[in-house]
Amino acid sequence: MENLSPVQLMSLSIGIEQNQLEAVTKNLSLINQSFDSKLAVETPKEVTVNNFPSIYDVIGGKSANEVTFDVDDDTSKIKKSLVFDGDRTAFKYSADIKIEEEMIRLGEATKAYEASIRLFNISKEMSGKAIQIGSKR
Repeated sequence: MENLSPVQLMSLSIGIEQNQLEAVTKNLSLINQSFDSKLAVETPKEVTVNNFPSIYDVIGGKSANEVTFDVDDDTSKIKKSLVFDGDRTAFKYSADIKIEEEMIRLGEATKAYEASIRLFNISKEMSGKAIQIGSKR
């Protein structure tokens, strides 16, 4: 098994945060949509990360194969509403999304994504400086 390098950790982190941003954006787009059938409802997305290592795990040699993340539909988040349309009543289905929770997730994912990008850029600059110092000798 190959050990996970700090650069691979940053790359993995950026990929996960990008998927979380996409999931939250998709969920926010579903807030005001309703459907006539439960099967037609676009379900909210949920990103699950398993075994994400800390930098200490990376230094200690945690394997890249142990880290996984999944983007799944959360089918438990469908709500049913009774709608009155003139003299007719009908059921409408929609994704049960709480805007407050999604906005918090959006803020967390954005900040984590920005931090990962900053860390990646700093690492790139440090490598460039090390090459410059090495070429002057």
